[in-house]
Amino acid sequence: MHYVIYNIETTLIVPTGKNNTDYHQSERLAKAALTRYLKHPKERYGTKREQFAIADYESFKKIEKMEERTGIVGAAGRKYIVPVNTPWTSGPWSETYWSS
Repeated sequence: MHYVIYNIETTLIVPTGKNNTDYHQSERLAKAALTRYLKHPKERYGTKREQFAIADYESFKKIEKMEERTGIVGAAGRKYIVPVNTPWTSGPWSETYWSS
């Protein structure tokens, strides 16, 4: 089971895992990563522990917020509803998608 650290308000995942990944192998490792993340106020000005939560990935997918993206080129004008953590380059709403 994988665990993620996310912002409670936006549900954006905080990439604090090994090699800057989005997930952790255990809840304990996720808590330690969050502690390290919060100890660098110079880089993350204004962040507080109360702004973040830890959840297993399956539970997180149920509460993750969605956003609307508009397609370009071949999908110009089409609207797509996707999770907020979907990479920008992974769908018809991006130039990269149509260039590859």
